[in-house]
Amino acid sequence: MLEVYIKRIVKLEIPDGSPDELLKKAKTLKYPETLVSNTFLVTDKEGIIQTKEKIAVEGDGVSFTFTG
Repeated sequence: MLEVYIKRIVKLEIPDGSPDELLKKAKTLKYPETLVSNTFLVTDKEGIIQTKEKIAVEGDGVSFTFTG
């Protein structure tokens, strides 16, 4: 059996604060997000990656796909 995983990286737009305050605010998930990249992984029953694809998104919506 194969399993599919998605790892998503987003940039949050959080008002000013100390690093600790920003981390606490980020965990609430109440701030606007900008998608940075998605990574899709397919693994077998032993956890070995069979295929991987990364899609990186630039600020203007242009995306680049890397397959490995």
